[in-house]
Amino acid sequence: KLHPADAAFVLEGLPQGQRLTAWRLVDRELHGAILLELSAPVRASLVTLLDESQLAALGQQMESEDFAGLIQQLPQDMVSRILSRLDSRERTEVRSILAFPAGSVGSLMQLDVVSLYADSTLEQGIATLRQRQNLPEQLTAVSVVDRNSVLLGVLTLDRLIVGAGDTTIGAVMNAAPVFFFTDDRVDDAATAFERYDLI
Repeated sequence: KLHPADAAFVLEGLPQGQRLTAWRLVDRELHGAILLELSAPVRASLVTLLDESQLAALGQQMESEDFAGLIQQLPQDMVSRILSRLDSRERTEVRSILAFPAGSVGSLMQLDVVSLYADSTLEQGIATLRQRQNLPEQLTAVSVVDRNSVLLGVLTLDRLIVGAGDTTIGAVMNAAPVFFFTDDRVDDAATAFERYDLI
């Protein structure tokens, strides 16, 4: 009945033997949420207790980037067997994340990007979000793009919700979002840093 964060706190405070016993008592439906709250060493030790069918079930419940982080330390042959149990979309998303080195920006990226048009009103933006079947967990901001899907800025949800409905998104967005560039775009990165007085 504990919140996943509280359950993770308890598990991390137990000696290894007791931790393994307690983990076996946890409802399987809570495994994914609790594993995400654990430190990496404890998470790694508990993941090994799950069989391939249990891990595949987690892959169907969790965001692709979270699941990729969960299984990336497992043996490659085991990862391949687990991925074969996922549907094609989930499998493709997880593989794309696993293709990046651990700790790189690519391995940490959010695949389900939520974006709104800068020339839309806040009211239209809220309506657009409501039309989606679901939103990423812990969503705090959305990307703002032009009609060619070029990133213009970022809009936090609090600004979206509390602003006047007829205000355009472009008028209240943060027009200087943080950018990450690949090595082949170093010149672009330097230009962006100079533009926003970051160097």
